[in-house]
Amino acid sequence: MNYYKRHLGDYARDTGHLSALEHGIYTLLLDWYYVNERPIPEDRAVRISRGNPEETHMVLSEFFKKTPNGWIHSRADREIEVYKAKAEHNREAGKLGGRPRKTQTVISGNPNETLATSHKPLEEEKAKACAPPTGEAPPRNDPIPYQRIADLYNQTMRLLPKVAKVNASRKTLIRKAWQDGDERKSLEFWAAYFEECEASNFLNGKGPYTNGHENWRPDFDYLMQGKTILRTYEKALTRMEQEQ
Repeated sequence: MNYYKRHLGDYARDTGHLSALEHGIYTLLLDWYYVNERPIPEDRAVRISRGNPEETHMVLSEFFKKTPNGWIHSRADREIEVYKAKAEHNREAGKLGGRPRKTQTVISGNPNETLATSHKPLEEEKAKACAPPTGEAPPRNDPIPYQRIADLYNQTMRLLPKVAKVNASRKTLIRKAWQDGDERKSLEFWAAYFEECEASNFLNGKGPYTNGHENWRPDFDYLMQGKTILRTYEKALTRMEQEQ
């Protein structure tokens, strides 16, 4: 899921006793849960929450339920099921052709005769008109979750400069990275990617950085470059193959 509702009244009622740190841990756990749509693994919970084991376990024990597959959240599961049902409904409606085609009356000849009007050429022209030139901002209906990807970076890469604004040049960078492979077209991929970056001392800002680069640090723009993503992705694949 790219988005979930935060019911402020319910949240305040259920979490009013939490400390600021515990609020942060709970939010990070929920974000991961909704993005990945699956239980939180026991061995990754502390890493996901960016907290220490004591606070993380307290939050998990109070708001989540432990199962053999990991920690689950009943309300989040209901929201995810509603989201999936709506998405499936929209897919089925699309298979049926969506809205019925409009008709227009033929002026010449039989006045009672109607002619089905196809809007495909018009839709194609509109799509071409909306397609942004290279380097420009995408159209307003662009489905790429630019801000959510930046948020995942901000939440994960604690030592690197934060992304304060997703401007046009960064949207171009994100769009190119998103479209450079089917496996990249999900927030789950980017959550896992930034976790891989956080595990690398070179990419997470810890270094060491030598040979005249002592004051250099990676940033969002560097991590979103094609060669950085590809190198990190391939290393992760190699490691997983060796672990199997």
